[in-house]
Amino acid sequence: MKKVYFLPGLGADERLYANIHLDGVEEHYLNWMEPEECKTLAEYALKFVPLIDPDEPFYLIGTSMGGMMAIELQKHVSPEKMILISTVKTRSELPIHLKTVARTRLNALFSGSLIQNLSGLIDTVYPWQTLTQRDLFLEMLNNCTPAYLEFAINACVNWDNQQMPLNFVHLHGSRDPLFPAGRAKGAEIIQGGNHFMVYEMGAVMTERIQFHLDQPVVKQVSSSRKRV
Repeated sequence: MKKVYFLPGLGADERLYANIHLDGVEEHYLNWMEPEECKTLAEYALKFVPLIDPDEPFYLIGTSMGGMMAIELQKHVSPEKMILISTVKTRSELPIHLKTVARTRLNALFSGSLIQNLSGLIDTVYPWQTLTQRDLFLEMLNNCTPAYLEFAINACVNWDNQQMPLNFVHLHGSRDPLFPAGRAKGAEIIQGGNHFMVYEMGAVMTERIQFHLDQPVVKQVSSSRKRV
């Protein structure tokens, strides 16, 4: 059995992976904690390090913010492989509009409680296929505290990672409106996939994740890490 730790996206929880059904996997879900004094994703990742058992091989799967968190965790723990989904790997992959939000500090105008009520904006980012999917995401979002949401948005738009991760696969949707596929360097493009594809395209994503988990591990060492 492969031990796999799953990290969800911003405002989501383990239900994001409800349609992923893997063989030979021991699943562990790292749902979001309150940030408390954390200001950055690098600081926030340290809260999750004690939840990972380093004494046996493990894998990390992270979607959106969860992918960014997996990359920060890899600076402290050594997964056999990471599967990054609908995410960015370095600051250079962040789209211009999110960099603009950070530079102009527009994110400071949005409180966590306000974000929870901006369903129209959320509908723009996530082009839902069904109302059930929309209702699920809004339910997950409303389960988050305003303090967590404010932290998460600020930490993501200001994420400053400059180094490419090691031992990873990046799966990215061709129709992702939040992180455009054209900026996803070296990603395996999932045709028709959007930012919510890990839930909406469960069969396709299960097959691709299973394939990459089953491949032999050829681990890179830190000296091969590139700055971008």
